[in-house]
Amino acid sequence: MNYSKMSFIKNRDLLKEDCKVDDLLDFSEYKDKLNSKLESIKTSSLLGYVGGFGKGKSTLIYQIKKENDKQAKWIDFDAWKFPDRKDLWEGFVLEFASQINDKKLKETVRKIDGKKNDDKETLISTLASIPGLASLNNLNHFLDKSPAKRVFEIQAILTGIINEIDQDIFIVVEDIDRSGDAGIFFLETLNQFIKNLDSEKRVVAIIPISDKKFEYKIDSYLKCLDYIDFFDPKVPSLYKFVEEIFDDGDQFIGNETYKSQISSFFNGLFRVYPDTTMRLIKLILRKSEMNYINMQNDGYEPDWRTTIAFETSKYFNRTDREDALNEKWFYDFKENKIIRSGSLFTAFFDILECDSHGFEYEDIGDDIHKQGEIVFPKNDIRIVPNKECGDSPNYPYRVRKYRTSESDSEYSLIVVRDYYLGY
Repeated sequence: MNYSKMSFIKNRDLLKEDCKVDDLLDFSEYKDKLNSKLESIKTSSLLGYVGGFGKGKSTLIYQIKKENDKQAKWIDFDAWKFPDRKDLWEGFVLEFASQINDKKLKETVRKIDGKKNDDKETLISTLASIPGLASLNNLNHFLDKSPAKRVFEIQAILTGIINEIDQDIFIVVEDIDRSGDAGIFFLETLNQFIKNLDSEKRVVAIIPISDKKFEYKIDSYLKCLDYIDFFDPKVPSLYKFVEEIFDDGDQFIGNETYKSQISSFFNGLFRVYPDTTMRLIKLILRKSEMNYINMQNDGYEPDWRTTIAFETSKYFNRTDREDALNEKWFYDFKENKIIRSGSLFTAFFDILECDSHGFEYEDIGDDIHKQGEIVFPKNDIRIVPNKECGDSPNYPYRVRKYRTSESDSEYSLIVVRDYYLGY
């Protein structure tokens, strides 16, 4: 891929799937609320932070960590790094030690390996050295310690590490809700562990949990969490996000009209489709940029906003008919060569008509098949717009009337090249 071609993205790092980024959605209201709750917790506890998958829970928690990093010791633990789910406690202690310093990590590794291997290997090797008893090496698995005893020994190691820290400790446990029953067991034992610590410092674990996972396992979570808070953000303002992500050249958001258009489009997605997440928006933009560059490499001159709109349409279902609710808009566009009126995408293309960037025009007089329907003659995507273009509207979008009076007889036809449907 030739990245020397023009791209509309200014900062690709902000599109990575990573919660450790600046707050571009203005979560300050929710951040202050959660921060107050954390300050009000006076004893070692587990706090479940429940919200939609990909809505920004971890990003918000990261903002709190950045502001309080010097007042307390913060530890991050990502349970997803341990796919077999059998060694969550061992992984947790190793992650904990690694975020103290390298020396502490090496010391902890030696202790864990020693507890795990010394007694067993000594016994087996001694017996197996006796003539005729070499087959005893096959009995190793019978000498494995029980999970409960193993956890107890690892917790003892962690207690020693915690006792050396002279600050309150906040632990962010990510993705434990993906670990099923093993994750619940880990939270139960973590709760008991921090409750039994002989320490005056607070140890508070913050557990981001998907709302769907929480509902499915609500009884189990209620048993192992001391507090529960809910994250249900209002429709975010995407203006700052757009400013930080997109190129500010005149052909991109350096043009205030274009900035307003793309910000309003994304805001509209959140309003029309409440399950929209920033995780999905970032994915759409990564893929849209790839499509945009590939189109240029293939000799086309695409419009960046149109590219984003078509890529977005691949992820959202039609809402205009009950019998089509599971059909993505993009495949309806591609199969029927029609952008149906009344959708968010229809309104967005109607807005783009105002500046004519990237489109061709034809005069079709009174040749309109049906008012309120956007048609695709031949193999092109053609949009029948209002002939008068005012300022681009904010949400809620409106599809403009095609005829303002009985005397109106001139119409333009926007032709959007059909190569957009091939990427």
